[in-house]
Amino acid sequence: MKKYFLTLSLILSLVAKTNATVYFSGNNTINYKINDNVQINGGTTNIIAGAYITSYLNSYGFTNIKGGQIDGVVYSRNSSKISVSGGVLNDRLYNRAEVEVSGGTIHGMFESYANAQGTITGGNFTDWVAAWGKSEITISGGNMTALRAYEDSQVTITGGTFTDSWDEIIATHNGIITISGSGFNCGYGEIPVGSGILTGILDNGEPINNNFKIIHYGEGYDGAKIVLVPEPATLLLLGLGGLVLRRKH
Repeated sequence: MKKYFLTLSLILSLVAKTNATVYFSGNNTINYKINDNVQINGGTTNIIAGAYITSYLNSYGFTNIKGGQIDGVVYSRNSSKISVSGGVLNDRLYNRAEVEVSGGTIHGMFESYANAQGTITGGNFTDWVAAWGKSEITISGGNMTALRAYEDSQVTITGGTFTDSWDEIIATHNGIITISGSGFNCGYGEIPVGSGILTGILDNGEPINNNFKIIHYGEGYDGAKIVLVPEPATLLLLGLGGLVLRRKH
């Protein structure tokens, strides 16, 4: 009998913690605590210092995360756009539309799906950055932890901070990762399927010194690539070198 009452008490406690949803439309600023789910239905919502959302955030509009804290998953839905320039996201940033990250800290995974567009120019990522479906992610800044390109996705890297404490760069299925820079130990072009260590200098001058893997899973899933391309300055020099050779002949 005692065990029954304990179980009933636990159920009642869980029911009591079920969150409602607070809806926003038009133009809004959130700088206070919300103990429920948040859904942005349209317009522009700015989330600034003082904001604390304890559950998830669904965005169907334009959401600017400039400060504050969000403990639940942040979703970019349909034709919405999320811009993260500050604040702390303690769970996953889930992108099915458009997401730009220029600052802030994301402790969960940043995942782009379907045909979503992701742009990273800054920010601190303590978990994976991953592209799925036919999504595209462009990385020119920020502090990374690990990168995955799955299915038919494309990831382009021209900058960012990638230290030897970084995990791995992985391209699998038909995912393509293009890395722009100079001085690569693997040379320019497509890296052969397998694994190893990639070193070099990215376009923004930051070093890269990381493990990589290119994984093929058989017919239909054998298009994964990591491709190394020259930075614009190096490409120009290579072009001028070719022009000189043609003139000599």
